Amino acid sequence: MKRCPKCDATMVTDDVFCEADGTRLINSVPSVRATAPTLYAKCPACGQPEPDEGDGYCSSCGHRLAGNRSTPPLIPIGAKIAGSEVVAARAADDFVVRGPHGELTVAIGSAAAVAAEASALTALGGVAPFPKLVEHGDDPRHGSFVAITSPPSSARRLADVAPAMSLDKALAVVHRVLDAAEAVERAGFDWLPEHGDLWVLEDGSLASSRLRGALPLPEGGRLDARALCEALGAALLPEPMIRTSPRLLRARIAHRLVDPDANRTIDDLRAEISAAFARVVDAPTPLDRALGALCDGGFRRDHNEDACAVATGETNGERWTVLVVCDGVSSSTHAEQASAIASKTACDALAHFARSGDVAFEAATAAMSQAIRAAHLAICASNIEHADAEPPGTTIVAGFVYKRRLTVGWVGDSRAYWVSATGAELLTRDHSWANETVARGEMTEAEAMRAPLAHALTKCLGPLEVGDIPHEIEPEVRARDLPGPGHIVLCSDGLWNYFPSAVMVADLVRAAGRDAHAESIARQLVNHALARGGGDNVTVAVFAHET
Repeated sequence: MKRCPKCDATMVTDDVFCEADGTRLINSVPSVRATAPTLYAKCPACGQPEPDEGDGYCSSCGHRLAGNRSTPPLIPIGAKIAGSEVVAARAADDFVVRGPHGELTVAIGSAAAVAAEASALTALGGVAPFPKLVEHGDDPRHGSFVAITSPPSSARRLADVAPAMSLDKALAVVHRVLDAAEAVERAGFDWLPEHGDLWVLEDGSLASSRLRGALPLPEGGRLDARALCEALGAALLPEPMIRTSPRLLRARIAHRLVDPDANRTIDDLRAEISAAFARVVDAPTPLDRALGALCDGGFRRDHNEDACAVATGETNGERWTVLVVCDGVSSSTHAEQASAIASKTACDALAHFARSGDVAFEAATAAMSQAIRAAHLAICASNIEHADAEPPGTTIVAGFVYKRRLTVGWVGDSRAYWVSATGAELLTRDHSWANETVARGEMTEAEAMRAPLAHALTKCLGPLEVGDIPHEIEPEVRARDLPGPGHIVLCSDGLWNYFPSAVMVADLVRAAGRDAHAESIARQLVNHALARGGGDNVTVAVFAHET
């Protein structure tokens, strides 16, 4: 009996190579491979613990995990391979060795994969940023390998230096990676880098420690740039990528795109990244730094059922601001129409209240209730066609700020948060099955959130709530004084599903930076939801209260 030193499979005595992965076989001896199951400690892109469910992609954000596993290396430190001593392991199949040729990187793998990488390195002839091929062969114990030059000792992984990069410096690195990919493509090979393969030298130039996945391209074939999207995205998240546009996040998570052919070529990817970076780097500062909103469809829905509306102005020399976020009920018909009608109607009603001057004499709580009821009746009166399907419905959360007073009204599970330098608070209470079950003492919060009906609504706007005979609904309204500077954040569950606590939302707001304007904060909050997977439409509205 013989045993494969790489995958631990057993073969008959006459076999020379493993049928599973092509590694040269050895006689039956204790395997150096770890016997613990192969797991990922966490996703390098979004931080999700144990993210791999068996397909090699993060179950939360979809990042390609291959090469980032937490398994011990196949070859222990101090062992010999190709006549050199292993002194460090970069991954399960990447090693730093010292021997007759000095310090090198040795990569092991199947005979076919190793041979392809060696051929590609030979064809490139050591062109930057790729390593030079020193040796290619078979080790009696560990199988096929390539020995290649290592990045200089002063080099640092791109993922380690990226958090301190400005957007323009990150863009320069991205284009260097694309330049390298074009060189590989011209040589007739593919390239499937992992985020840990990319390094930055002291002068800012790029180095790649491997030419991973360098299979020959067919005649006239193009390199599939989607692997570059994922490698770059993982290396540049959360910073500085989180400060870019949602459009660039879509390029980053390539296999989550609705259009599977998008960003397929290097030219497509270069144009997309340049355009997305330019929108952020060159974008003028908004005229109103205190108010911003963004509504994004996410990655996994074919249309956007969220909506938002904002308004601001002055009455009697005092500023007022309206923010509204609505999330159409996905099980209902034309939910996107319901959310659009509700957000506009409520925003217009509150803005009219403020402009009329009544704001100086009447309580905003009554105006908030009336605005939400008006939104509900507007949906019911719209006669949206629904045939025999569920009639339209939507959630709503609205905020109204005048002087130092905040009034919040809501129906459903869209939320409002208050974030200040000293704390954070969830201002709303979800109208959901989970919340009501917990309130009755029938389940703990953790148990309720794991239940199939966890996100089922118990109240919404529109005929889905009241049936064929329209009648008023009763929104929940609360008001509070604002003690000082801070941020009001309204959002749909596309954000809070990933960051459910007020503390988590506050951390994201503060991470945007003290000088970040409200539009930038809203964009970064949306991007955080997209980086975590973008499983739903996500909408965020932000107001910076400065006094």
